[in-house]
Amino acid sequence: MGNYAKAEPLYQRALAIHEKALGPDHPDTAKSLNNLGDLYSVTGNYAKAELLLQRALAITEKSLGPEHPDTAKSLGNLGGFTRTWAITRRLSRSFSGRWQPMRKRLGRSTRTRPRASVIWGALRIHGQIREGRAALSAGAGNQ
Repeated sequence: MGNYAKAEPLYQRALAIHEKALGPDHPDTAKSLNNLGDLYSVTGNYAKAELLLQRALAITEKSLGPEHPDTAKSLGNLGGFTRTWAITRRLSRSFSGRWQPMRKRLGRSTRTRPRASVIWGALRIHGQIREGRAALSAGAGNQ
């Protein structure tokens, strides 16, 4: 897994340089928006990710046209984000408030940790930190 905390200011700096040097509607600015949007997506900052990915798509469509390969990349990024967000929301709804019964059923088996990590991610994104911590700590002893 990458060091996202170190990557974020670098992506932000690249975006600022592109915006200043090339303008806010330049295709290279859209690439920087896509990069930062992808970072926000994988770190669970979905509100920021969606805004940046939508802005990148608008720029590429306007500046390069709807059939350009870079527009297709922007569409793919936004589509992947939308899919991830939908899955995360579905997981969160499925596991919210159900972790304790699942924990009793699963016990502390070696298979608990991967499941706990998925549950933690889904709950953390939706502000349910207490449930997420319980999910993660249930599998903490398993490596």
